[in-house]
Amino acid sequence: MGCYEYSPLNEEASEIRLMKLLPGRFRDRIRITLETATFTKTQTPQYEALSYVWGSKENPVQLSIKTEMTGWRSAPRTRERAKIEHVQYSTLSVTRNLGIAVRHLRRKDEARILWIDAICVDQRNIKERGHQVARMADVYSLASRVVVWLGPETGDSALAIRNIDGLGSQLEVDWHTYVITSNPNGEINWPDVPWNAIIDLLNRSWFERLWVFQEVRLANTADVLCGDQLVSWEAFRRAVLLSYMRPRPLTSQKVFQLALALCSYVKQYRLTLKGALYDTRHCVCSDPRDRIYAILSLVSEHQKRGLVPDYSKTTEEVFQDVILHEFENLGFLSLLTHCEMRKGATSKPSWVPDWTAKRECVLKIRVLASSTCQAQARYICPGVLAAKGVHVTSIKSIVDLPDLTSMANTEREESMRGLILTTFGSELPGCNDNVDALCRTLCCDLFAERSLPRGPAVPEFVQCRKYVLEVTQTSTNTLSIDSPPFYYMKLVRKAITGRVLFITNDGLIGLAPRVAMPGDEVCVIFGCSTPLVLRPNTAGCYQVVGECYGDGYMDGAALLGPLSSEWRFRARSVSGIDGRWGAFFNAVTGNIQVEDPRLGPLPAGWRVGKHAKEAVYNLYENTDTGEQTCLDPRTTPDALKARGVDIKEFKLV
Repeated sequence: MGCYEYSPLNEEASEIRLMKLLPGRFRDRIRITLETATFTKTQTPQYEALSYVWGSKENPVQLSIKTEMTGWRSAPRTRERAKIEHVQYSTLSVTRNLGIAVRHLRRKDEARILWIDAICVDQRNIKERGHQVARMADVYSLASRVVVWLGPETGDSALAIRNIDGLGSQLEVDWHTYVITSNPNGEINWPDVPWNAIIDLLNRSWFERLWVFQEVRLANTADVLCGDQLVSWEAFRRAVLLSYMRPRPLTSQKVFQLALALCSYVKQYRLTLKGALYDTRHCVCSDPRDRIYAILSLVSEHQKRGLVPDYSKTTEEVFQDVILHEFENLGFLSLLTHCEMRKGATSKPSWVPDWTAKRECVLKIRVLASSTCQAQARYICPGVLAAKGVHVTSIKSIVDLPDLTSMANTEREESMRGLILTTFGSELPGCNDNVDALCRTLCCDLFAERSLPRGPAVPEFVQCRKYVLEVTQTSTNTLSIDSPPFYYMKLVRKAITGRVLFITNDGLIGLAPRVAMPGDEVCVIFGCSTPLVLRPNTAGCYQVVGECYGDGYMDGAALLGPLSSEWRFRARSVSGIDGRWGAFFNAVTGNIQVEDPRLGPLPAGWRVGKHAKEAVYNLYENTDTGEQTCLDPRTTPDALKARGVDIKEFKLV
């Protein structure tokens, strides 16, 4: 038998290939046929799609592909032509993990129609591969079922699946708020969780594969298969959320964070580019260009319009295209927050994130530093992006932060005490402003009251402020599990990982990437949600060091000044609308509004229009021209200049 040769697909007819898995016993040779089918949203064949990990290329498995051939033969005497049919077999090599999966999927008595990328897409044909990648969202969303293959049964995997099924089947979850309730059958039965078995299961490589995000999130129905054990995907992800919220071995934190990022979503909702890139930051893929291409189906149509998989481009070209796409088509530069300078020289532009590298700063900073300003940028020449914004302050000194990851509670408190004394000396205990600033800075101000509704297991500012004061004044050990100081120090550990504390020329403090140094500048770039640390060079240009938290100039304060005492900025979740949205809370009246109270009345000829999502953002209408925009006319460059804002153009290299 020779190697299988793919026939080209007819793209104009919207063809895909489907695999018919022929029946057989478990150890029989794997026999399949490949057939083409027209595939549109109105003409969809019946099939199941497989979500799996390719695995090692060593010891591949050979599939036998059956092809029926038709021909003509002339009779030797009459010379009449007769139609003949014969069967030809050829082979296709697949990874061992896929070969094992196919054996578990095969039925004894009937064929099964499946779509499997390694088999149904000619992986050697770059053009076909790019075209089929662009259709994978439809492939998984229109499948009758998606089957998740975790691998063969090993160790206690069967025990883990049974416990996950038992726990997840008795829960209901509101994925907007993460509220867990028992199903109508009664109260939740809390079994003794076999943590080691579940952790081993969640450690399987499927959970860190990038492509699986779209494969299960887009599925109408999905099941998880491990060996012969089967559990519904809905029960699986409910059990993961509950397990994440319960006390469990400390060593399982990273495993559960990765699994929860995959499992926690609201069906039918689409993400922003920034959100999808952040959620998948710990995932792995064999082709770095797939850091972008694999998430496009998770992103809203508005955000991704114009981004098309093109494997003829280099990784650097693909990443740069995303930054240029964001400001040219969406009016934002929020992806600059993903830039993170590394030690050592690089020839790449610093304003293009390296999404192949693991982020050193692990905690996402959630603020609205540039208010509702639209990005004001221009691509000058290869490697140079000019972006407008404001210079806020400059870094005067740097304080290295301890690694709290492996420390015991008492060691963490000693490190905290040393940090406080290094930063403020003897001024801290008697200075309320310093206490408040440090308490906010060390966790990037991610206290419970910053979110509406408040998240689970997140401490309040007042509780943490009291703890910081106690640490400075006495030798204390108050980090009991489930206490506010315990959860505060968990936030602190994440916030300071990969970062240093800086003190500015005007006495403010903040957190920046660990490569920040004195002389670096803290700036707010229009269209970028978080302040950036920029490094000036002798040519008058700037390198992006990375995003930062700077106490005193977040939430638009660098552009509009501080909020008055009764107003607070909040990150709000609204039922029925995906994501977290900025809002303003009045502590005196209890009212919540989208409108920034610092902006004042709209200019003449503008009004706030009606639209479906007015609970989370304003749509502005120009009564003279009919123009509609979500960008506030009070935060244009001219409007900001009229307020006295000193706008500068930064040439980023």
